[in-house]
Amino acid sequence: MNILSDRIPQAGLEFLLSRVLTPRISANDVMWYVRGIYGAKGASEAEWGAVRDRVARTLTRMRAAGLEAQQALYRA
Repeated sequence: MNILSDRIPQAGLEFLLSRVLTPRISANDVMWYVRGIYGAKGASEAEWGAVRDRVARTLTRMRAAGLEAQQALYRA
């Protein structure tokens, strides 16, 4: 099945998070960036929900690893 979540590379999500990760950023804030970058017009809300779950898991994993934003170029 070729759903939106499968088309978004994990490395791309991790790179994006490495740029915007702050202590207060939420998965919903990150989704604003993800929708702007990967804004597939034909994607259903269920597909975006799967992407949000993946973003939340990646965000949790990166915070648990103690990673911080590499650059303060983008603010949420």
